[in-house]
Amino acid sequence: EICASQRVMLGRKGEATVSGEEEMSALYSSHLHEVESWLAQQQNMAVLYMDYNDLIENYDRNTEEINRFFGGRLSVHRMECIVDKSLYRQRRAHDPAMLHRAQGQQEKESSDQDKEVIEAQLKALGYM
Repeated sequence: EICASQRVMLGRKGEATVSGEEEMSALYSSHLHEVESWLAQQQNMAVLYMDYNDLIENYDRNTEEINRFFGGRLSVHRMECIVDKSLYRQRRAHDPAMLHRAQGQQEKESSDQDKEVIEAQLKALGYM
């Protein structure tokens, strides 16, 4: 999901990715491992790991956990008010019905992104 999101973002900016899906995923995994290893060595930091999918789906429970992590000083209500599930666009669906809907949405987004990239390239070449 993260790699797909990055690919979309780069496409919108008119930047092509130089690596394939598998290579991009491997690079991301390697980087994530390095960051997690570095964090584990830091004695001056506390880290709260959360699953993004669970955070979005169960934000009421998770905002309470985040608040506890920060010593109960946060406004849980204000945190819950900003959760916007519609921004979770690169979701990998597991339910067959959701998968079908998600594939249709991804195809539309991909088509829209392709058009945006083509238009940006035509503008850069002076054709538009």
